[in-house]
Amino acid sequence: MCESDDCTRMNAISSDPSLVRADFFSRTMTTYSEGGDWQGRTSARLQSFQLRGLRLGIIGMGAIGHRVARIGHFGFETSVQATVSSSRELPAHVQAVDLSTLCSTSDLLVVCTSLNDATRGLLGRKELALLPAGGVLVNVARGAVIDEEALVAFANDPERKTFLVLDVFHESPLDPRHSLVASNASLLTPHMAGITREAEREVGFASARVIQALLAARTDNLNFLETTDESE
Repeated sequence: MCESDDCTRMNAISSDPSLVRADFFSRTMTTYSEGGDWQGRTSARLQSFQLRGLRLGIIGMGAIGHRVARIGHFGFETSVQATVSSSRELPAHVQAVDLSTLCSTSDLLVVCTSLNDATRGLLGRKELALLPAGGVLVNVARGAVIDEEALVAFANDPERKTFLVLDVFHESPLDPRHSLVASNASLLTPHMAGITREAEREVGFASARVIQALLAARTDNLNFLETTDESE
């Protein structure tokens, strides 16, 4: 169990997406307000940008990837591109590109893929080096999709110009002494941004529906076996 102040803070800011955003600017804006500098918005403006018109890249076009693509395109008017491992058909608003192109041309790169033998270490030093200056890399999938040694080196590179948003790690909870915690231009959350009262309740309902479906299928199979036995 992680009981440090760092872990407590990480859990607190990630429990509500609005708090994550607030925390992103909290240190800067608190400094401005405490110093009486209400014109600090000028500096804040230089640290923020709108999503409209940017290019959103997605790794992993499963259910989550499709949802991210839809929100990005229809909600924020981003152009969307993705790389897929199979020949599955992509939505009309998503362009298929190879991994290198995806990494080098995406203003926002979101990792949504599942972890398997093909995706473990999918992003390594080569791919991370392709990320454009001023871009954002978001990993909400599994930590091991990004090679850990390459990620640590990239995160602690003083020349790095890409912002990191990491919601998953190779080991959880993340040790507060881990070098990622101290890395600049990074936002770390413990895979909790989607945990709300409503979401937790829906998980319970979804679990109940799965159990009902399994029980129904089991009953059908039993009925089939009983009918077969009688006919024999």
